[in-house]
Amino acid sequence: MRQAAASFRFYEELNDFLPLQRRKRDIAFVCAPGVTVKHVIEALGVPHTEVEVILANVCERAGR
Repeated sequence: MRQAAASFRFYEELNDFLPLQRRKRDIAFVCAPGVTVKHVIEALGVPHTEVEVILANVCERAGR
């Protein structure tokens, strides 16, 4: 079965739920297809009820 990959980054007080080495940085996460974002957030240690905003498919580009 193929796996899915995603990158997560938590801001402000949500970092308090994470171990020091995962705070204020991108966290790569590999999971089975069909796993929900809610379940991944919980698996990383952040209660999903604390998350107010989720940005998906965001691409950063340098200014022109």
